[in-house]
Amino acid sequence: MTRYFGDRIRELRNERDLSLRDLADLVKVSAPFLTDVEKRRRYPTEDTLVKLADALRTTVEDLKSYDNRPPTKEIAELTDEDVEFAYAFRRIVDQVKSQGLTADDLKRRFPESAPEPPKNDAP
Repeated sequence: MTRYFGDRIRELRNERDLSLRDLADLVKVSAPFLTDVEKRRRYPTEDTLVKLADALRTTVEDLKSYDNRPPTKEIAELTDEDVEFAYAFRRIVDQVKSQGLTADDLKRRFPESAPEPPKNDAP
């Protein structure tokens, strides 16, 4: 089951026995804003994300690992900078559709980090 950013916020808030209002006061945002975050209607700014992580005693990286939003802004920026990215993204989408590729297939094709090159034991 996929867990979302808002789910993680609610989980950590409940673990610390904080109400929405308590957390909102700590982070200096409104309780309705946090309700929208937990219900996946809104996403906090980087500054607010840092404050949330601190208040919930976790890391920004932990919270970001639950951000399942598509990177539409980043894709648009890349395609604006270089039209070749638009072509490359279109080819990926076409292959996903025509070959029935899954998210796991793409993750294997595009690992987060390249494997380390073999070590050369020669002097």
